[in-house]
Amino acid sequence: MIVAWCELRQAFRSFRTDRVLEAQFLAERYPTPRVRLLATWKKEQKKEREARLAKGEAMAERKRAAI
Repeated sequence: MIVAWCELRQAFRSFRTDRVLEAQFLAERYPTPRVRLLATWKKEQKKEREARLAKGEAMAERKRAAI
């Protein structure tokens, strides 16, 4: 998996390496340091994981209440 910042969406995106047909390596670098980008990505992943867990718990609670 390749994780990269998307300027168009202003968000991180992930790409499956088996679907990448072509890539170009540029000398130009993104201005934000790699360490900060990685920390931001990890924080976003944690938020998304917690949101999915909360949604799953809420759905389970509704299912139990319906029985």
